[in-house]
Amino acid sequence: MGLKSASIALSLSLVCLVPKMGLAESLTLNSTDNGIYPYSFTVTNGNTTTTGVDLSCLNDTRTISIDETWDVTAINLQGLTGSVDSHQTSAFQLDEDAYLDSLYNTGFDGSNNNDVQKAIWDIQDTSDYHNLSSLEKTLVGDALNFATNNPDTSSFYAQFTVYIPSSTWEGGWNGEPQQFMQYTPAAATPEPTSLALLGTGLLGAVGMMRRKLQAA
Repeated sequence: MGLKSASIALSLSLVCLVPKMGLAESLTLNSTDNGIYPYSFTVTNGNTTTTGVDLSCLNDTRTISIDETWDVTAINLQGLTGSVDSHQTSAFQLDEDAYLDSLYNTGFDGSNNNDVQKAIWDIQDTSDYHNLSSLEKTLVGDALNFATNNPDTSSFYAQFTVYIPSSTWEGGWNGEPQQFMQYTPAAATPEPTSLALLGTGLLGAVGMMRRKLQAA
């Protein structure tokens, strides 16, 4: 089963960028749905184990196996520096990945998960760009525009955790396993109109209760 992975140099450079943000954890690949998102993982952090965690794969140049386990550093994407000066920096590419990751299961512009996954894979490895469909190329371009117009400090990126392989892990082929990303959408904030309607409804209910009491 081929899945994408970043190089050791890229992994180490990101860990060095934000040493205070990283948390040591481990990933175990449990299963995958026909080699496409979502990839189901068990995430272990100390004595806490969470199963059924859906992660997206960021690169497909390496291969891992079901039930394989490796150590990772978990980094929240918000504030990851180094992405504003060049679209070729690893941090900027992760911002692009985050935008695309948010499109899974949305049917954006007629895309499906396969289109989104191929666009994500192209961010760190552009060698297959000429083989992408016109829609997949559009997604890659949209990701570039989004990351360019949204700085690293944007709260949008706080919804994403990047799991970067460390130097110690078990099994696997072709060296370091790949990077994965977790998207945890923030809870929706009620719109002002919704809050106003809620307030109006509560006032109406209070008024009805008062009238009933008066009638009694």
